[in-house]
Amino acid sequence: MVITDFMMPVMDGGELIMAMADHPDLKDVPVFLMSSAPEAAIRDKCSGYALFIRKPFEIYGVIDLVTRALKPHETA
Repeated sequence: MVITDFMMPVMDGGELIMAMADHPDLKDVPVFLMSSAPEAAIRDKCSGYALFIRKPFEIYGVIDLVTRALKPHETA
């Protein structure tokens, strides 16, 4: 998994996701995108992320989100 901010100096999170999608070894790596902007604003500029994390955040809340997102779905 990759946890990245949307706003970065060289390329933004959307560009990173596109670059990873074009790379055969990275295309299946889940990307968790974080931003202080609302997800609706980010969704208009970026897609392909597995989880959105709103900043500021509590670290234990993020650990819980990541754990649940990476846990295989259990079948009944």
